[in-house]
Amino acid sequence: MRTTRNVLDTLRRTPALLQSLLIRTQFEQILLTTLLEWQPGSLSESLRSDAREVLPRHVRFAEDYIRTHADEPITIELLTGLTGVSGRTLYSGFQKFRGITPMRYLRDVRMEHARSDLQDPARPHSVTEVATRWDFFQLGRFASEYRKRYGECPATTLRRTS
Repeated sequence: MRTTRNVLDTLRRTPALLQSLLIRTQFEQILLTTLLEWQPGSLSESLRSDAREVLPRHVRFAEDYIRTHADEPITIELLTGLTGVSGRTLYSGFQKFRGITPMRYLRDVRMEHARSDLQDPARPHSVTEVATRWDFFQLGRFASEYRKRYGECPATTLRRTS
C-alpha cells in the first residue's frame, strides 16, 4: 500500500516523469504487481509460489522436438545436433530438470501415444501393431512397462475400447 501511495505521490509532484517510456513502464509494472498481490484471485497462489520452472533452451527444444516427432527415429546424436549442445550437457539438463534421461523422456512420450492409440475405438488394431508403431519391439517389456504405468495390460485397454 505504501509503495502505491509513494508512486502516486511522486507522479503528482513530478508529472513530467510520465514522459519517459521506461519510467512509465516501471510505474505501471509496480502498480499492477501490487494490485495483483492485494486482490485475491485464481492466480494468487501461483504468484506467491517460487516454484517457477525455467527450462534451459536445449532441454525445452529437445522436449518439443520429441513431442512433435515421436513417431520418427530419434537418437541422442540427432538431439545434440538439433540443440547444439553435447550429449553430456543434454543428459545433465534432463536429469536436473526432469529427473530422467532424454531417451526415457522419449519412451514416456511414446508410451502415452501408445495408450492413446489403444483407447481409440475408431482404429482397428492389435497391441503388437500399436507397440511397434511407437518403436516398442520387445513386446513383453512393453506390456510390463505399460502395466506398471497404467495399472492394466495393454490388451485390457484395447478390449475395453473395442
